Amino acid sequence: MTKQIEVCGMTDFVFEATDNPKVKVMMVADTKKNISGSLVNPEALGLILEQALTLAAQWSQDPNLAIHELTGPSRHLPVSHVSVSMVPDNREVLLNLFVGQVQMSYLISIDALMSGLQPLLSTLDWSGVHEIKPN
Repeated sequence: MTKQIEVCGMTDFVFEATDNPKVKVMMVADTKKNISGSLVNPEALGLILEQALTLAAQWSQDPNLAIHELTGPSRHLPVSHVSVSMVPDNREVLLNLFVGQVQMSYLISIDALMSGLQPLLSTLDWSGVHEIKPN
């Protein structure tokens, strides 16, 4: 986008229903009390999510941002199931999180995955679990 536009702060953001269940209107209100809308279909939402998650990952590295106030149990996505796949280098895994039929995949080191799972693993009762050996 090379066209020059006037930029101001966002004050509200919602998705409104349309007659087509596969299309929503993305409504954005700004600090100048302007409201604009754009039609969003599943493909467009995928583009929005990709850009938003990339920014969230970059910004989460800044300790001065109040990211912790915008995350947590009150603002969660209900993951329906999880899968993990090995990748060729054997130092990372592909962590797949599913929100309904929407799959979000993350490349994560095995060490980081195990570190994140450690609090859960330490609380489980392993007495009835038998060793699983790889093929």
